[in-house]
Amino acid sequence: MTDVLREVKTLFPSVYIHLGGDEVAFGSDAWDNDIKVQELKKTVGLKSNKEVEAYFIRRMADSVAGINGRIIVWDEMVDAKLAKDQTVMMWWRHDKPEQLNKILDKGYQVILTPRLPMYFDFVQQENHKYGRKWGKGFNPLQDVFDFAGSQLDSLGKRKNRSWAFRLIFGLKQ
Repeated sequence: MTDVLREVKTLFPSVYIHLGGDEVAFGSDAWDNDIKVQELKKTVGLKSNKEVEAYFIRRMADSVAGINGRIIVWDEMVDAKLAKDQTVMMWWRHDKPEQLNKILDKGYQVILTPRLPMYFDFVQQENHKYGRKWGKGFNPLQDVFDFAGSQLDSLGKRKNRSWAFRLIFGLKQ
């Protein structure tokens, strides 16, 4: 695992490596019948597939830290007990603001990437024929332009505005 991550860092020289962490649960039911996963659970003392997922992401995070890197993960990993100084979370589920609050409450750096309005594969006008829709709605381009201001206002109530500005517009290494 570390060798693969080292190769990724060589090919894409950056402090950050995005490990993901979303969509794992869509296939984890198969782990219930996997002998190796069951052995791991027993050996390490893991009770659920969610704990297996968190264990794996922590192992990968340790490997990335060992090659002088930091990880970026999706907001599903907020409960994985990742090192705050080595982890940046990406909040993407606009319909789950409680995840963003959890990330902030736990002290992680965060990149705001809510699918509405930031996913550009969503339909942007009523007359567009191609693209995805969230429910029956669309993603107006104006919402994309207005995003930073509305997020700054809502985050500014929790922390100072300059802190919120750093969340949206860049990370410090």
